[in-house]
Amino acid sequence: MSIGTRIPKERVLDNFVRGSLYGFISQKPGAYFNEMKQSLNLQNGAIAYHLHILERHGMIKSEMDGYFKRYHKTLT
Repeated sequence: MSIGTRIPKERVLDNFVRGSLYGFISQKPGAYFNEMKQSLNLQNGAIAYHLHILERHGMIKSEMDGYFKRYHKTLT
């Protein structure tokens, strides 16, 4: 079983960090990783882990913009 698959979709946003990231992306579509890191004062590993879970559950999507990824909320 891979990361995040044990978390039911209806409980994904129950985690404070995931909820904060999702809210940030909702308010600022196209946000960069470092932008979220600085604004939310989080560590790289925590952000990467929680973004992966949000993306795995289809709540956000990422796209490459040159060397960097931008994150967007999905239309679910």
